[in-house]
Amino acid sequence: MLGKGNKVRSIPVTDDLLLAFKKYLHIRATVENVTGSALFVSENGKPIYDKMIYNIVRRKLSGFTTLSKKARMFFVIRLLRTCLTKEQILMP
Repeated sequence: MLGKGNKVRSIPVTDDLLLAFKKYLHIRATVENVTGSALFVSENGKPIYDKMIYNIVRRKLSGFTTLSKKARMFFVIRLLRTCLTKEQILMP
């Protein structure tokens, strides 16, 4: 993966993470009308977009009042920059 300044970054992939991706891909395969090659799609098959990710993260983090909006935005931006396509996940 390329990080800030086009530096190559490694992402540790555990067996649990691989299992979670395999389960997700199995569920994703049941979604009708998937468009494009995005790994993460909405229930209607369209790639999820940055605002949707922001809203999901904000909802999940809403119980953590110590995190500021700036901290949440930093997390979302980092998440968006590191999202992989289905093909990248399935590469040997």
